Amino acid sequence: MSTTPTQREALDAVLRAGRRSLHTCFPAKVLAYDVAAQTVDVEPQVMRELQDDEGGLEHERLPTLYDVPVQWYRGGGRYFSLPLKAGDFVEIVCAEQSLLVWRDKGEVSEPGVSQAHGLNGCMARPGWYPDTKKLANVSDTDLVIGKDDGSASIRIKPDGTIVLSSETGAQALALANLVDARLKVLQAAFDLHVHATAALGTPSPPIVPNPPPPGAVGVTIPIGVLASVAAKRVKAV
Repeated sequence: MSTTPTQREALDAVLRAGRRSLHTCFPAKVLAYDVAAQTVDVEPQVMRELQDDEGGLEHERLPTLYDVPVQWYRGGGRYFSLPLKAGDFVEIVCAEQSLLVWRDKGEVSEPGVSQAHGLNGCMARPGWYPDTKKLANVSDTDLVIGKDDGSASIRIKPDGTIVLSSETGAQALALANLVDARLKVLQAAFDLHVHATAALGTPSPPIVPNPPPPGAVGVTIPIGVLASVAAKRVKAV
C-alpha cells in the first residue's frame, strides 16, 4: 500500500505547518517585568488549536516568551506608564515581521528574521484582562485614572472639574499663589496695626473692633473681606 501523500494531503500539511507558526494576538500573564529594559516575560493564556493528520483537533500550549518589549502610550514628549507586576495581564501583538533589528536601530530596517507574524516579532500592551477581573468603577462620563478596586482615583469630569481620590471628595484645594496673596494682605494689615502700650510717652489708642461698637474711641485697621482661595476645578478628600 502506497504511503505517498496525495497532492491535496501535501498541501494540507503545508498549510497546517504554516498555521502553527502564524500568530496575531493573544492574552498573556506577566511572569516578570524589567523596568530598566521595559520588557516582560509572559505566559500565553490561550492554547493553539490545530488539526492533526487524521483531521481531528489537538491543543498545545505556546511557549513562555522572554524579553517582550512593553508598548507604553507615548508621544509628543510625554508618556503614560504603569508599575507592571507578576500576575498582571497583557495583550501580546505579533507584528507582520520580526522587530529585532528595528528595536536596536529605531529606523527603517530589514526584519533580520524571515518569519511573518512570528513570536520573535511581538510586543506587550498592558490591560487585556479576563472577565473575572473586571474593574470596580468604570465611568461612562469621566476620564478615570485609578486603582483597580476603586479605592483611589483621579477623575476628569465633562465640565473640566478634577476630583481626586473618590466621588466623595468635598474639600476644595487652595491654590498656592492665592494663599500667598491673602497672607500678604494679612501681613500688611498687622504691620500697620497700632495697639496700647505701657512704654513712656503718649500711649496709642486702644484697639477697636471693625466695625467699632457705638461710642467706641480708637483706631481701626480694616483688613477687608478676603476672597476665597479655593480651587474651582479640583476637589479632594
